[in-house]
Amino acid sequence: MRTVHDRSCQAPDWELWVRKGFAKESVHSLRFSYQFTEEDRKLEAQLLEGKEDAERERIQRNIVNERNSFMHHLMSNIADNFICINFESDRDDNTLFDSVMWELYFWCNQFQDMPGRRDYSYFTLTFNREHPAEWKMALCKRVVAYVEMICQNCPNLELTIQYETWFDAENIHKEILRIGDQVVNRRCSYHGMEGKLTWNGEYMLFKKRYAKMKAYRVSDVHVLQIYWQLYPSQREELDLASCNSPTQFEEQNNKKGDAVRV
Repeated sequence: MRTVHDRSCQAPDWELWVRKGFAKESVHSLRFSYQFTEEDRKLEAQLLEGKEDAERERIQRNIVNERNSFMHHLMSNIADNFICINFESDRDDNTLFDSVMWELYFWCNQFQDMPGRRDYSYFTLTFNREHPAEWKMALCKRVVAYVEMICQNCPNLELTIQYETWFDAENIHKEILRIGDQVVNRRCSYHGMEGKLTWNGEYMLFKKRYAKMKAYRVSDVHVLQIYWQLYPSQREELDLASCNSPTQFEEQNNKKGDAVRV
């Protein structure tokens, strides 16, 4: 068994965001795939050598069926130990998708030549997005440990852990309220455009240079990135000193009682 840690979909500079307390590393999904080894391919070539077309097709189909049976058995074991939805093909779990009552969402392809029959040679288990990042990380460790326990001697199984970044929207917004005065009306770049940030009383807007009316809403994450561009020292050393008096953004937000979420 081979375990791969895939962080290719992590947010840029995710470690910086985690270090500053504005994000956490989390997991998006687990990808399971059956990989033929070099020995498997050599054995298949030997079995097919000199055979008629019909016999070759039978041998190849048996190989596919054995692979599919192994992966289906693995998934069945996982479903017996964790709360999975969409695995039982005769059950409609779509109504449960937005709830917190499940742990893993199953998905796989179907055989192209046999519509309706599932191809378990590659399947994914996606974590519940309604669960906190810590829960998903803890569940991931449990699932991986279980799979390694039952498949540690299987050279064909590849398990890929797909990581993601969970942003603490509430904490980030508090920081925007604190540093808002330092970015408003300052020249900056946003998606390659030159302009400045403005505050409309609820959230930040980016107005291109020379633009009279049109403006773009900017997420709190992007506002904080612009702040770090304007004040590079704050990128590596966050100023934790609290302001003696609230900024205009904090005062307005306290009056409204609703924070703008990312």
